Amino acid sequence: MQSVIQHINTEVLNLKKLLNDLMECSDIVRWNYSKIIMSGGDYHWEELNDNGRKIQDQLLNNYNRFTTLIRFLTNDLSSAQQRAMETSAQKVFNLIEQNGFLFRMNKEEQINSAMKAIDQQFNLIATSYEVTDDYCLIIPDSSTLIANSEIDKWKFEEIDRFKIMLLPTVVDELEKAITNNDPVRNKHKNKILEYTKLGNIIDGVKINEHNIIKLVDELQKTEKTLSWLDINNNYDVVIASYFEIVKANPHSQVILITNNPSLREKALSSNVTHIKPPLLPVEIKPVKSTSVDIKPVVEPVNTAPAAIKPKEKVMPPDSKSENKPTKVTVPPNMLNRPPAIGPIVPKVKSKPITDIKLPTTKQKDARSKASKPKR
Repeated sequence: MQSVIQHINTEVLNLKKLLNDLMECSDIVRWNYSKIIMSGGDYHWEELNDNGRKIQDQLLNNYNRFTTLIRFLTNDLSSAQQRAMETSAQKVFNLIEQNGFLFRMNKEEQINSAMKAIDQQFNLIATSYEVTDDYCLIIPDSSTLIANSEIDKWKFEEIDRFKIMLLPTVVDELEKAITNNDPVRNKHKNKILEYTKLGNIIDGVKINEHNIIKLVDELQKTEKTLSWLDINNNYDVVIASYFEIVKANPHSQVILITNNPSLREKALSSNVTHIKPPLLPVEIKPVKSTSVDIKPVVEPVNTAPAAIKPKEKVMPPDSKSENKPTKVTVPPNMLNRPPAIGPIVPKVKSKPITDIKLPTTKQKDARSKASKPKR
């Protein structure tokens, strides 16, 4: 989770990138070719094209915010440090606006001088706002408190101990919202307001063993407020109060808690550390089972039913169709095809008869006598 200084360091890197982009669209030309020596220099910046002017406008807006925030967070500097910061800021503005004359045609020298000036401004607050405190200061908006009214159960992944900083503008929103005809929402709002009655809320009241809730002083609507914020807008008041708390607690991590898209967008553009509201654990109550719901220890085994053969389809009797000859259509390719030759059965040779008995002499004479006719 990034601190304010880490967010500002990211902004420094973004400013340097835009400066490099601007230099790619910029050129230095000589305007004085005479022998007369000019006190301001013989060179100046050439007019930017459309893309260069677009980068110049964005860079000027971002650097204005950066210097305003640096001045806001470093108003306790010594006079020498204040002068050094103003001198370094003027160098960067001169490069961005590209006004005045130059003594040399050297873009690299100009951009290196501006980069060094930005680093000098950042270093003035880098060590002064180093996070060392154990307690994290969290600033919830009104919608967060209504949706998560049980603040004693709040938990965050990267935060162990925290102080809830109640802004006066948030308390006013809660009190005004109670007039709505919504008993559920009113119950949550009243629960939040009850914490303010547990003790001296300005000094801080313990809501559990580790965490504290505290009411923040009213925002001072003076000229020292950040110039790009409108103190008549509730979202801008929350952002301004955030930096007031950062300034009053330079060694604490300060985080805005909100789920509002508009406020999150404004926090992102203002280098405000912000996260979404905590998710409270959901208590699941065991459901009491009745006698009807109790299942037997051993469930009956579902046996598969025996396979049933499908019934044969009985065709209706048709006497006409029974006597009608069936017409068979032979394909043309089968008409002139020669008959198929079946397998040749091998011939089996019979065994020779070897047990034939020849007639004897007596048998021959008897046959001859019997065959002769009587005369």
